Amino acid sequence: MKHIRNNEIRQKRGFTLTPKDFGVSSQSKRGFTLIETLVGITILVLAMVGPMTIASRGLQSSFFAKEQFIAVSLNQEAIEFIRKIRDENALNSNSWLTGIPASCTGQSGCGIDVRNDLFTDCVTTDACRLSYDSAVLSGNRGFYTYTAGSPTQFTRVVHLFVNGDEAMVRSTVSWQSSIF
Repeated sequence: MKHIRNNEIRQKRGFTLTPKDFGVSSQSKRGFTLIETLVGITILVLAMVGPMTIASRGLQSSFFAKEQFIAVSLNQEAIEFIRKIRDENALNSNSWLTGIPASCTGQSGCGIDVRNDLFTDCVTTDACRLSYDSAVLSGNRGFYTYTAGSPTQFTRVVHLFVNGDEAMVRSTVSWQSSIF
């Protein structure tokens, strides 16, 4: 075997240099075998699956967090609406339950359409399914309502539990996640 040192190449008169002159055998010129190729592809696939899984989980968590944020906002909106009625009744010297239908204190609960100041009796789950009305505001903003817009996966039911001079308001928003 010949070694090349300091970039010296021994030239032969009338002959061209071959890989053998550089210490490379003719066996190693043939390329990769099928097994080496499969092992390389497997390593490449495994290197790609990990980051893709992490990205997919992150995207799924992001969409679920958005839905959770909407549900919390819808709950807060319903409780604030009941609080508004209580305050208006106190200013007008009325019983604080004035204007709140009996269905809210009943077994099935009620739905509250804050935009239109309406109550809906929730005898079925679909009766309290919210719709999203984006036509009222420009861009991606709008209102959740029972009367207009396209149906959403969110359902809001409000229950009032009255005990003498006290009451507890429970607003429940449920939804079927639409992602993955």
